[in-house]
Amino acid sequence: RQTLYDARHHAQLQERYRAGGRGTPRPSYDADLDALIPVVSGSLPAFFAADRENEIRRAVRLGDEFDLKLGIVGATEGFRAIDALKRADAVIVSLDFPRSTTVTGWAYRSSQRHALDDSAATDSAVQRTLHANAATLHQAGVRFALSSGGLRPAEFLSNVRKAIAAGLPRDIALQALTIRPAEIAGVGAQLGSIEAGKIANL
Repeated sequence: RQTLYDARHHAQLQERYRAGGRGTPRPSYDADLDALIPVVSGSLPAFFAADRENEIRRAVRLGDEFDLKLGIVGATEGFRAIDALKRADAVIVSLDFPRSTTVTGWAYRSSQRHALDDSAATDSAVQRTLHANAATLHQAGVRFALSSGGLRPAEFLSNVRKAIAAGLPRDIALQALTIRPAEIAGVGAQLGSIEAGKIANL
């Protein structure tokens, strides 16, 4: 938040310098703040890495506060923050599903009450919920693209199939892997679908 406020102030100083006459002090050079000026002015999108519900909601609040063109990347717990995701300009859903057996896995597994012998059933239910995240968002009317989240190609395609098996329509999955990412990146007129006039490297 402070960095965004600093970038906004830096932009004001630059405008004052350009508009001012002789004797107007020149703003100090700051490459980081210079790079953020198009973001706080709304001419470039801001993408927040936000997997968990509280991260998603925090990013959306920042987007509202600074009137950002906001993108959410990750949204692993998007099904818990559908109302917030509907306020984002772009949503990119990661298919790198957390595993409850890893330290960075499903956070709620250790915070819920459960019997000592129900770990396998709970883990299975958690995985089904995660696999259905994209389908849940689609049913709620959230438009999104799909991302590998750093997975290897074989793992990524395997998880795409899991999302489809969990209820994501195949045509929506295809759109979320092709035209929608191109549109989010601002190159939908050149890439993302097979059409006359578009770049033909497939």
